[in-house]
Amino acid sequence: MAIEKLPWWITHKDFWDFTTEIDWSIQKPFMHTPQNYYQHLTPEQITQYNSRLTEVMEWKKTSKVLGFTHRDYAMKRGADITSLLPNLAGIDENGKSVLYWTGSPKLMDTIPTPEDMGCPKYEGTPEENLRMIKAFLKICGASKVRAVPIDAKFKSVQPKFYAPNVPLVYESVDKPYSTENKRVIPQKMQWAIVFSTQGGNNLTAQGNNWIGSLGAAIYSGGPSDFIQIQAQRFLKILGYNSIVSGISYNLQSWPAMGVASGMGELGRIQISISPFFNCDRAIRCIITDLPVSLSQPIDAGITRFCIKCGICANICPVSAINSNPEPSWDIWSSDPSNPNLKPELFNNPGKKTWYLGHHLCSIFGRDANDSKCGLCMINCTFHKSNNQV
Repeated sequence: MAIEKLPWWITHKDFWDFTTEIDWSIQKPFMHTPQNYYQHLTPEQITQYNSRLTEVMEWKKTSKVLGFTHRDYAMKRGADITSLLPNLAGIDENGKSVLYWTGSPKLMDTIPTPEDMGCPKYEGTPEENLRMIKAFLKICGASKVRAVPIDAKFKSVQPKFYAPNVPLVYESVDKPYSTENKRVIPQKMQWAIVFSTQGGNNLTAQGNNWIGSLGAAIYSGGPSDFIQIQAQRFLKILGYNSIVSGISYNLQSWPAMGVASGMGELGRIQISISPFFNCDRAIRCIITDLPVSLSQPIDAGITRFCIKCGICANICPVSAINSNPEPSWDIWSSDPSNPNLKPELFNNPGKKTWYLGHHLCSIFGRDANDSKCGLCMINCTFHKSNNQV
């Protein structure tokens, strides 16, 4: 079905109308900053942090702690594909990975276009096209597939930069392209296909250790990044252009796309909470010129539930999750004792929500024996499968 029939207790809402209140006059493209956690530390703290990581590396060699053994570490490193994908894709003539944009030549040049095949491009109705791309992505391993329009509101929640000092730019051109100074999206690419993969839930539930860390890594990316490549190849042979997100550099805010497409609602832990697949972090966004019918946001009562719950805030070891009962328009507060703290680097104003102390979360996740934590997801009520409730 192009428009999915929902259970009776979930209702559709109008496009760009979420259960999280948005002030669109404030909302604007976010200043994405890679390795955000370093931005809030003094040089002394960075030295201390790196020393801590060195100690952890030594400890890994002899650890007998359950979840942190040699075998657990082998599983974490062997199955985590964040370093595998760029090597698979190869590098361009400038020594930079081109996996996440128009696709690596190593993976894309062997795929013919309709012109190469001597036939016209495929054409269907938007409804037929969405059913088609849903079927293809699910064959490749996607769990949920939706679509949202690329309009002014879409662009207002898009990162300002794709990479450091490399802005995302829309131009009236036929095909997407990239230079050292910009990543260009054609104006005619007016549709964003949003999909998620369920993977990693059971691993994440193993807790704050290397196995749980692998779950968080797979849950945040993993199979989704392979599926993106498959989708680009599929669309090319049909005669359509596409660009995709990377692991570190994104075309869109993943929680925003989960909420905008109706996969879930924005929860207290600032990710898309799904009534189907729990804490839905493995979301990807494919921008394309293939016309598809659009999906709508939902109201499943999840954001309202977060007001009364607060389990994630109580369980967070570093109080990175806002514990106030009601959501607020105010971003995370500055800290006079830490002049390096810049809340505007990890909080984008314009939402009435529970803003996250990302600096606390990211530092702890990297310092906790390289295990990435994930306790908020493990203990979220919606993380439980039906046989766990």
